Amino acid sequence: MKNKLGRLFPAFLKIGVIGFGGGTALIPVIEKELDKNSQTKTGKGLEKHVVVASLTPGALPVEIASGVGAEAAGLRGMLLLPFAISLPGVLATILLMVLFLRSSDRVIEIVGYLSVLVNVYILYLILLYARNTVSAYSGGKRALVCLGIAGVFFANHSGISTLTIIFSAFVLSFAGLFITPKISVKKCNLDVKKMLAENLSWVVVMVCFCIPVIAFGAGSKDFVANGILSSFLSFGGGDAYLSIADGVFVEPGYVDESEFYGRLVPVANALPGSILCKVLSGTGFMIGAKSGGMLYGLIYALAGYGISVSASCLAFTFVRHIYEYFEHMRVFRIFKRLVNIVIAGLLFNVVLKLIAGSLSVLSGF
Repeated sequence: MKNKLGRLFPAFLKIGVIGFGGGTALIPVIEKELDKNSQTKTGKGLEKHVVVASLTPGALPVEIASGVGAEAAGLRGMLLLPFAISLPGVLATILLMVLFLRSSDRVIEIVGYLSVLVNVYILYLILLYARNTVSAYSGGKRALVCLGIAGVFFANHSGISTLTIIFSAFVLSFAGLFITPKISVKKCNLDVKKMLAENLSWVVVMVCFCIPVIAFGAGSKDFVANGILSSFLSFGGGDAYLSIADGVFVEPGYVDESEFYGRLVPVANALPGSILCKVLSGTGFMIGAKSGGMLYGLIYALAGYGISVSASCLAFTFVRHIYEYFEHMRVFRIFKRLVNIVIAGLLFNVVLKLIAGSLSVLSGF
């Protein structure tokens, strides 16, 4: 188990460094790294973690890392891998926010130029993921898979949310039961003790991150409460979280609107990693620095980071155990097959965003 964690931790740290493009774009990157670490035997079960992460609020890559870690290395893997994949982006965000106190905004442009190179690699992995999804089928089924991928792409591109598309795939899985009516029934006990232990572990992690900032008074308690609330409300990916953060932090006046959209949001979009983790930690830095200087900012940022990871994984861990309890049912087996098609379709929208973002950066030359 130690050897597995020893291989996975640097792999997920690497993903955190090159993880431009948002949560969904990281799925092929994670799959690629798991293929390199085939001895962990986690690659085949990745779609399960993708399904659960898509159905729960929070940071998708962080949640997938938690599921992979739990499966490969137990409690330690569950706790460490989410921080490995999210740490590089958060550290870079805070570093840039610190630099903004002393220098110009030119730093964002430099990061943007570097991200273009990484985007090319991610585009390659996305296209490879789509090709592998199609090649898993043969004959006339390939045409249906391509049609399904195209349908998901156009549906998502026209404004239908990721959550709605995944729910529709689940409903379609029930329709599949009428085509293949035999349901494989297998006993599967819900390990309540393990589920409670894992969820309690995330509660403890959250408390540990929050204790230092709570010591600074009533205002910090508001930040902690709003941070937890916003994390649990963050359905629909990183872009959706920006609107939630606006309502929770910007509108009440905790953060200046011009600084939030003029500095933090461009930084979060330019850097790798989860939008939720970067924005919540960056928001914490701005609130803390405003009230007590850089040291306060760093303490608030640390709390925001811990809340974003632990709240995401707390929701994910609970749903993961429930999902595993019902996973043996035929409907979920059909659902897992559809997930790869859905993800492939969603990734083509990510392709458009990556290309648009890269062109935007290059236009500044």
